[in-house]
Amino acid sequence: MSYPLLGKAFYKRKDACLIARELLGKVIKTHVDGLITRGKIVETEAYIAPDDLACHAHGNRRTERTEVMFWEGGHAYVYICYGIHHLFNVVTYIDGEAHAILIRAVEPIDGLDHMIKRRTFAKAKYTLLNGPGKFTIAMGIDKKHNGKSLFVGIGN
Repeated sequence: MSYPLLGKAFYKRKDACLIARELLGKVIKTHVDGLITRGKIVETEAYIAPDDLACHAHGNRRTERTEVMFWEGGHAYVYICYGIHHLFNVVTYIDGEAHAILIRAVEPIDGLDHMIKRRTFAKAKYTLLNGPGKFTIAMGIDKKHNGKSLFVGIGN
């Protein structure tokens, strides 16, 4: 089955909450280390600077870590949480405005065997990608994907 890439106009809109809702049901694909995985996005969370206290760029705080959030929509913002988990966000809106959407949970579609191998301790399909850290491990996403364009897909 073919899953078309979303266009730049989708990501460059101002309403991150609306985009977060519209990402539900969309398919995310990775091609990492020669392995292809796909999953349906089932849970998202929007962060909008400068006023959102939970946003890393609250108050328009620009740091090495948050810089990607200020890029134009359609880039990956991947950071490490608690020194352990890589978390994947979709940057939205225009260059200079920090809006991002955390992908919190995904339902596996393709590459289930690869996902299980990456998630060594996973016991069941329904818990394989049911958290933002679990999702990135299973799909092979890490810091090397930070800043990557979503228009070419997520890969090496």
